[in-house]
Amino acid sequence: MANTYTTNLNLKKPTRGDVDWDNEINENLDSLDSIISADHNADGSHRNTINIGDGQNSVDKKISANTGEANEPYISYDVANDQFVISDNGTDEYPLVPAAGNVLEVAKSGKKYSTISAALSAAQSGDVVLVYPGVYEETVTVPADVHLVGVDRQKTIVQQLNCPAGTTYIVTLSDNSSVKNLTVNGTGQSSPPAIVFGIYVSEQFFTNVIRDVDVTVESGVATGIQAPFQQLDLTVDGCILDVYSTYAGQAARGVSFGATAQTGGTLTVNNCDIIRSGEGTHSCGNGQIQKITNTRVKAHSIGLNVDSVGGSTTIHGCHIEVAPESDDIFGRGIASYPSVDSDVVITATCVVLDMTGADSGMIASTCAAIYGDDPYFTITACEIVIKGLSGVTCYGIYTSGTNDYYIRNSAIRLDNVGTQYSIYE
Repeated sequence: MANTYTTNLNLKKPTRGDVDWDNEINENLDSLDSIISADHNADGSHRNTINIGDGQNSVDKKISANTGEANEPYISYDVANDQFVISDNGTDEYPLVPAAGNVLEVAKSGKKYSTISAALSAAQSGDVVLVYPGVYEETVTVPADVHLVGVDRQKTIVQQLNCPAGTTYIVTLSDNSSVKNLTVNGTGQSSPPAIVFGIYVSEQFFTNVIRDVDVTVESGVATGIQAPFQQLDLTVDGCILDVYSTYAGQAARGVSFGATAQTGGTLTVNNCDIIRSGEGTHSCGNGQIQKITNTRVKAHSIGLNVDSVGGSTTIHGCHIEVAPESDDIFGRGIASYPSVDSDVVITATCVVLDMTGADSGMIASTCAAIYGDDPYFTITACEIVIKGLSGVTCYGIYTSGTNDYYIRNSAIRLDNVGTQYSIYE
């Protein structure tokens, strides 16, 4: 047997004999006795095991390559940081296993922390703040590289109700932080409007993840998730976003990403449900990459609003329903404008534009299931449905400008109420 260095073979210690490896508790064959016992002790440890350390965890030890040359590789145990490190050049050291962060537990009783804010204030980079079921009436800021995780998605609730006029951020994410598996609730007054954000991403140039979170916000101006900065990599996965604005003329947004004159960034929305919003998603900026997959949207103004010049948008496997209300001026399923020279690829997606609840006197803009301001459209294996309104002109696909567009294996269904066109260019 080769001289493999190991501390344990995970064999149970024999109950009889000196090195009796055919004990029935291990179901080993007699023929293994001599082979295994030659290299291993009765407790399962290897006879050639090398221990790094002095047994008291007080001094550093090192195993070097023993090449006789300068700057030879080595493995050592770093006592100060309680970790093994490796050096491939004899100088620079890297942890064999990066140190795991601590878990700080929060509960209404029985844990060290009774508020989320207190645990987050104590958290260090890499830590997880684990929150047990309960209703936590507070606004919280997750520090850089810290992760906020609920034990029970429906029963771990962070909320701020009856917010006054002004701006309220219920959960704020910093650099490379995340929030997972909990519920965020917010309400606010209508007039003068309370501006309430369920989750707000406060930094740029970093990566943030929001996964398996339910966000419900109803206020004068409501947004489920807001990330207004450039070159941010944001993933929203498995979330339910229920947002509604009560102040006249304000459209709630499920996910709002980027801002005018901002550059770059990637938004990924996967397997989400966005309901009651004015706009399901709204992105704004230059050169952004957006990937929206397997997501269901029910909105009353614009389903997916892609405002990115020179960017790239992929929409796949989605179901989008837009039903304008009596005070809405828009009715668009997927809108890409201004989107000059951007690539918009839509596949295996159903878009329904239902104008039956709109007020024909309020509609002031072109209504279309898919609307584009000179993007490069590619539409494949999609279904488009228009439910019209007398006095309103609707289009299945409306595109302006000179860029090419492609439609393959798709269907457009019109109910012939009002004035309707399949395609306008």
